[in-house]
Amino acid sequence: MKRYGNLFKELVDETKMKELDVKKARKGKTKRQSVKDFEEHLDENVHTLCEELRNHTWRPGPYRVKVIHERGKERVIHWDPQFRNNVVQHAFMRTVGVHLVRSHIRDTFAGFRGRGTRKAVLTLRRFIMEYGDDEPIYALKGDVRKCYPSVKHYKLKGRLRRKVKDPEALWLADTIIDSHSPGLPIGNYLSQLFANFTIAPFDQYVKSLRFRHYVRYCDDFLVLSSDKEELVELARLIPEYFRVHLDLEIKPNIQVFPIERPPGGIDFIGYIFMRGGIVRLRKRTERRFRKAVLEYLKDPCDKTRSAFPGYKGTLRNISDSTRLWKAVFDQTNTQLKEGGQYDRNQQSPRRVPGPLLPGDGDAGGARNRPGREKHCPFPRLRASGNPDLRGRCGRDRLQVFRRSGALPGAAAYA
Repeated sequence: MKRYGNLFKELVDETKMKELDVKKARKGKTKRQSVKDFEEHLDENVHTLCEELRNHTWRPGPYRVKVIHERGKERVIHWDPQFRNNVVQHAFMRTVGVHLVRSHIRDTFAGFRGRGTRKAVLTLRRFIMEYGDDEPIYALKGDVRKCYPSVKHYKLKGRLRRKVKDPEALWLADTIIDSHSPGLPIGNYLSQLFANFTIAPFDQYVKSLRFRHYVRYCDDFLVLSSDKEELVELARLIPEYFRVHLDLEIKPNIQVFPIERPPGGIDFIGYIFMRGGIVRLRKRTERRFRKAVLEYLKDPCDKTRSAFPGYKGTLRNISDSTRLWKAVFDQTNTQLKEGGQYDRNQQSPRRVPGPLLPGDGDAGGARNRPGREKHCPFPRLRASGNPDLRGRCGRDRLQVFRRSGALPGAAAYA
């Protein structure tokens, strides 16, 4: 295994820290007083911070603690309120973290640039579509019990030393890891990187057993296969592997089930994945979205509107996002539809008019690739009873009309 050195000198480069790390650390936090104070004397603060790192006198923390309750789970969040310490973590990610990321397989997601939720959804959807219509699909699903608090420091430090040989970079990594015990703090910028790096050997283990359709999103993992017995045997081996090699514990709810199991589909990373590449939204996520829409329509302001960018990113991954928008908003996006219920079989235009969230479109189906509508110069056509026209943009519909020998009239345009 290749080991990387001479990383600390680049980490404490004051020019790069000012131009890269400070810029990334301040993103979305420019109104905080700690950020303003640090940038008021930027050169002096960066020089002092680099000198502390060179002299090994820098220490992270102390952490602030916040307890939140989410869907019946209690989560203890720890975060470092000092902006200067966040700059150091970004510098560590820029120099050391990039080499740690290279040790992960391409089907590992969360915490890596370009490999977020959307990439995980598209990958799992592609895996499901590789199975035939009559071919059975079984899924093995499991996750790690209390992943972040359970990560053992000695395991993480041992793996770091197999990848990094720079003693000063290892001192900084040990200082950040030892700043919180037990495990890793939820809310720290580098915690997700360290947790993924700790579990990375498991990815190689599953791939060595010739399971091609494997996806891991931090502490949640999913394996697909058409052979149920293979997955049952793997489910027996996984808890033992985590206990012996990673000193972690798998939740006892690890299970093997067919994709058609009622109510149907695989519940993973917030979505329901079904045969044929169909992606649905969780019911509780839909209920929260409806509640946010209702609050916005009652009181349209920046506070109630702030939830929509997050829901836009969530809904762009499902196969029927436009129909969900239309079931919640009317054609003018000004009032909630009275008594409207979400109907997956409801026919609706490909685009919901209105300025609320421009650019929304379906993600499912081979013809519904993101960005196709943006570059189509033809106007939208209204929904038609002709099944050949459903789910098609203006250019594709015109081609259908030309093949049939007739062109649509003016009333057919949206």
